[in-house]
Amino acid sequence: MYFQLERSLAPRAVAQLRLVRPKVSHPYDYITFFCTVGFVVAHLFALALWLFGLFRTCLSFFYILIVAALLGVALSAINVVVYYDPKLMPSLLGPVGFALFFYWYIWLLLFQFVLSLVGLSIMVGRFSKALSSTK
Repeated sequence: MYFQLERSLAPRAVAQLRLVRPKVSHPYDYITFFCTVGFVVAHLFALALWLFGLFRTCLSFFYILIVAALLGVALSAINVVVYYDPKLMPSLLGPVGFALFFYWYIWLLLFQFVLSLVGLSIMVGRFSKALSSTK
């Protein structure tokens, strides 16, 4: 048995991206702002750590981790800009450009996370293999 929705109750096929914009162009919640800045600092620390590891050991998986950290620095810096001035990106890119930017940003966040997991998995595998061969 099939049911049909009335035309007014049927879901729309196009999603609309709506923004909640504060009336101020500076952070109104400093805890959240410092958290977004903390992501930049954490990715910079990871970048420094992976660069140190690469220069000390010359292991190839550090290249993957460095790329992931660089991408993380860029994405977290964009996050700070978007949080600090929510009106900047929509006014700069326009509604269609901002929607496209938003979806690219979300997919790049996922890609950066998966890339770092791949690098860390290779690192754990390499260290496990090295430890098991020394016994």
